[in-house]
Amino acid sequence: MELGYSTLHRGAWNNKYFERNFLGKGAKYYSRYILAGNQNLTNFNFTEPRFMDTPVSAGFDIYGNETDYSEQSGYKE
Repeated sequence: MELGYSTLHRGAWNNKYFERNFLGKGAKYYSRYILAGNQNLTNFNFTEPRFMDTPVSAGFDIYGNETDYSEQSGYKE
């Protein structure tokens, strides 16, 4: 976990987690969440190195990013 400050986003909280042997099965799991003033960023990643006991890896990513510029410009992204 990290705490920080920037002139653009003001206060910031950053939380990351990475596991190379998720649930003891060799799968990779990564998550990250950033809450910074007017910005929220979320990222989840999961990779199975031997999908269905084959030499093929498979995985997925879920992410989102929301920035609120309503005070400066009147819109959200």
